[in-house]
Amino acid sequence: DMIPSHAAKTDGRRLYEASVAAIDEAVANVTAALQARGMWDDTLLIFSADNGGVPEQSREPGPRGGAGINWPLRGGKFTLYEGGVRAVGLVSGPVVPPYVRGTVSQHLFHMTDWFPTLTGLAGIHHHDAAKPLDGVDQWAALLGGVSARSEVLLSIDTLGKAAALRQSNWKIITGSQNYHFWYPPPGLHGGMARSIKTDEDTYSIPAYPNVPHVSSTLSLPSSGVRLYDIEADPHEEHDLSATHPDIVERMLARLQTYNATVVPPLVRPGDFAARPQFWDGIWTPWLEHC
Repeated sequence: DMIPSHAAKTDGRRLYEASVAAIDEAVANVTAALQARGMWDDTLLIFSADNGGVPEQSREPGPRGGAGINWPLRGGKFTLYEGGVRAVGLVSGPVVPPYVRGTVSQHLFHMTDWFPTLTGLAGIHHHDAAKPLDGVDQWAALLGGVSARSEVLLSIDTLGKAAALRQSNWKIITGSQNYHFWYPPPGLHGGMARSIKTDEDTYSIPAYPNVPHVSSTLSLPSSGVRLYDIEADPHEEHDLSATHPDIVERMLARLQTYNATVVPPLVRPGDFAARPQFWDGIWTPWLEHC
């Protein structure tokens, strides 16, 4: 009941928005408690998403289609397109200087950067660590300075046979992706999904009339290499791998360097008994009860 029914919102989207509203209320409660106890002045509040959402129209297995909206970015969760790997976050609290409050940072930032950033604020630095950290201290960048990184390894998926790397404005993707398209919010640029045939497979692509940056004649490789200039083409429309082979070669070599030290993933089979419907609707430790 938190989100009114609306013709442009599906039941899934209403549930999604209600969940976000509930989280927002919970964060407000935590903030109020810190203030009431005199702890807020020494608090840095960080809220960060881990990936993009799963669009309802994707027909993606797993959550069986979500209610996420990454528009106008391409793809979503389970893909290496910007809709899947570009996530939002915020930093708040009295520790943040007034001149930077309300600003937006577009610097490259990886989740692993939070650890050295926070320990650096606490006066702990890792220059002489026994093993190098994956992250870098980004506090200066968050205050409006220059980013401490020009490269982000987005993924090396040895099981799914896909990888992606960002270097400055360039981004390379190798291997197949779960879905390839752009999914607008319900009610925007409506149109039933239709299918197109490529050399490898049949994909479902929504028909978006009068949307200039979404092409219905897009060439969709199911594997191989794609190269995008993210600053000039944030929606990932134009694969530039054929016209910039030198950049492709350089970035593939960098991926090979990373791949040389990849630790094989430990993926255990799923356990049906862990499902929330058996535990009062929440994810919880379950093995000791089975």
